[in-house]
Amino acid sequence: MPELHWSEPGLAAIASVVASRTGLTFGPIRFESAEHGIRRAMTRTGLTDFARYRQLLESDSRVFDDLLAELVIGETYFFRDA
Repeated sequence: MPELHWSEPGLAAIASVVASRTGLTFGPIRFESAEHGIRRAMTRTGLTDFARYRQLLESDSRVFDDLLAELVIGETYFFRDA
């Protein structure tokens, strides 16, 4: 099986920021969905440059939280029977 890589080096840098702050990592099977999530979150900021977006992630917690919400699945089943 060939090794999969991020389609853009800037995406790997953004994923590294997420991993260092949350411990959340993306295996090759999740690269495509993570890339789409990163791009959707970037679109909301109006940025298209990965390096500038990474800097914004590191300086603005709201932007980071928005990206994190885009990348994780919110589980609510814990509260359904409460």
